[in-house]
Amino acid sequence: MTPCPWTPPTRPDLELNSAFVKRFGDLVALLRIEPGNDAAQDLALTAAASAVAARPAEVEAANEVAGSAEGVGLRARMIARQVDRLHVAAGAEPHELQAVARALAHDLTPIPATPHVKVELLRLLAPPSR
Repeated sequence: MTPCPWTPPTRPDLELNSAFVKRFGDLVALLRIEPGNDAAQDLALTAAASAVAARPAEVEAANEVAGSAEGVGLRARMIARQVDRLHVAAGAEPHELQAVARALAHDLTPIPATPHVKVELLRLLAPPSR
């Protein structure tokens, strides 16, 4: 049997997006479970901001790259807060990322609208009318 010549397409921004997802996910988890760990939060925030300094990132709650659907990670918190997708523009400011991460980490804090971070919420289906 000969090996399959097809290789999956690669996107140049995939590694960058993964770096952002990991670091932003770390920030969300830290804000949720270690709210007093300012040094670790600052480190995660700086790394997340660096990952999107020159290129945008997009995170989908349905994508397993964002982590487990259980626990305190980014994907779990996006699902818990009914966030379908995050669009982070290149050059997003650390204070914007921190505000969105803080809201995702909390159960009730409204998710802010910022100039560089767009949040798409899940569309909830209404029951059929009678």
